[in-house]
Amino acid sequence: MFNNKNLQLASFGHLDFYYFQSFLQNFENASLVNLNGDLLYSKDTSFEPTTTSRLVVYQIVKKYLQLNPGDIFITNDPENGGFNHQKIFFISCLTSNLFLIWCHNFGEVNFKIPLSPLLESHAKNKMLWTALIDAQPERIKFNEFFETQILIYNSCFRATPFLTFLSEPDFQNIWFSTCKAEYDRQYDLKAFGHSEISIKFFDKLIKTQLTIEEKQNQKSILLDFSNTQLATHESVASHIIESVLIQEIVHFYNLGLFLSQPVLNQIKLILPPKSIISKAHPTGLYNFEFQAFFKQAIHHLFSALNSSKKVEPKFSLKNEAILYFSDFKKIGFFLDKNIMVQDLSDHFIVLKQRQSENIFFGQYKLISDKTAVILRLLNQPGQHRHFQINGQPLNSGDHLLKKDDVIEFEWQI
Repeated sequence: MFNNKNLQLASFGHLDFYYFQSFLQNFENASLVNLNGDLLYSKDTSFEPTTTSRLVVYQIVKKYLQLNPGDIFITNDPENGGFNHQKIFFISCLTSNLFLIWCHNFGEVNFKIPLSPLLESHAKNKMLWTALIDAQPERIKFNEFFETQILIYNSCFRATPFLTFLSEPDFQNIWFSTCKAEYDRQYDLKAFGHSEISIKFFDKLIKTQLTIEEKQNQKSILLDFSNTQLATHESVASHIIESVLIQEIVHFYNLGLFLSQPVLNQIKLILPPKSIISKAHPTGLYNFEFQAFFKQAIHHLFSALNSSKKVEPKFSLKNEAILYFSDFKKIGFFLDKNIMVQDLSDHFIVLKQRQSENIFFGQYKLISDKTAVILRLLNQPGQHRHFQINGQPLNSGDHLLKKDDVIEFEWQI
């Protein structure tokens, strides 16, 4: 395109988000980082974001293990950067200066996978494959899942121009400058100031303060949770909270295409150790509920910045839910921004389905032999939002559906 390398790199710098998007088109939740661990690009779904979690598992691998091109490590350990047992993290090397971390749900897993080598120089680790995959009762599904992820990973090596440019330090610096400039521009368009809320969640007080201010040419965003109570049974790792907070900040400032290390450097989060929001749960049982809570809380704090003190909006927590199945592959549908339900058409017949004013009701019978149902639910009393199996209330967790079982849900839109 250009003979001059720097000019060529600069020209790509103006379209760089397109190249990142194209390169990661086969991934739903993924990050690209360089050798230093600096975030180059992040791609996240609106439910269960893992932005910071992916960076944590990468740093663990970088600290203790050697990553070379063609290597993939996997884990799902909620106490070491993971989310829950069903969300498998893949930490991989593409080039000496480009690393890909992604995660994908696999409902058949109900046990912890410590950090383990899946691929070494593009070759399967036979010991892991034998012990983890071929030894499972559902080994066909396990093989299909991991083979699919490997195929997607290998497709990155066929995108040679992208791979070369995204690995270039000069290109990365141009991209970082682009992201910082866009952050500064969007920052100046929004309100400055301070807002705070105190609310009990799982019967523990969570105090949150948001401060947006510019000092000495530093355009900072500070979220302070210093006075939050200590954890008991219900708790969540700090990277789980950081992931959803960063995504809400990115959404507020319209920075979805530009989330990278220079943007992260402007965000300061203070989460006290051993508190309800900085202690990992062994299975990640409460991660969805906490993320749903903080997604709504940070949205409220940003809204309060634009409100008169006399008319400060009241914080009201709404139900949120995600319902999916271990062996279904179709993308889910949304009733509103607070619920996602996976497509039911291939494995269920509709018994009842109606909408009266703003209340949706659906009742479906399973026609397949069986499937695992995975429900994540933030449930607040007094709202027309609930799930049932065969007439029995369904709470957050993993549930087994057998043929002819009936699942139903009611949701106030």
